[in-house]
Amino acid sequence: MRSLGYTPTVIETNKYLKSNGPQIDFAKFLDILHAEELKGDTLVEVIRAFKGLDSKNQGVIPAAELINLLSSFGEKMSKEEVLAVLKRMNVNNKVPIAKVIQYVSSPV
Repeated sequence: MRSLGYTPTVIETNKYLKSNGPQIDFAKFLDILHAEELKGDTLVEVIRAFKGLDSKNQGVIPAAELINLLSSFGEKMSKEEVLAVLKRMNVNNKVPIAKVIQYVSSPV
């Protein structure tokens, strides 16, 4: 599914497996893709959310705020995981929103 551009969470994937069984035939797979399609464009939602955090419209957010968000909401990351991401993005106290979007939208 990820190679088709869909990004179900671990919880959603487990739900799909629980409701459809460990082996999913093509018809069930298409049903799951349809459900994912109805969720909307996740990247657009992420961009809107980060722009909403940029109250001064400078294109950056404080690193401390990003650390707090990623370790407190959704599929929570540990502080160490978040710091590793910041290190890979080569950022310090201010995180350019464009870098975050580029990072989350790049293929795994």
